[in-house]
Amino acid sequence: MSVRSWYLIFLFLLTAITAATMGFAEPGPLILLSAVIGFVGTVLYSIALIFLNHVYLPRHLPAAARPGGVEAAAVVVDLQDHPLVGPV
Repeated sequence: MSVRSWYLIFLFLLTAITAATMGFAEPGPLILLSAVIGFVGTVLYSIALIFLNHVYLPRHLPAAARPGGVEAAAVVVDLQDHPLVGPV
């Protein structure tokens, strides 16, 4: 599948979810749900970033451009920090 196809799939999926949930609750719970979804997205993004930088990209980069262990440790520390600053 092309990037455009994935984009359109996610666009329509998230639009359908938004349209379905708008009529079910008052704005307060929907804002809280949005915050939780954003938090989960941030954590998933961090995991995907580790995968991209340390599993997928090194195969396609010259040795001088490959990320090292310090960068991986920084992202892991950042990922561990998210539960501390997440929604209450």
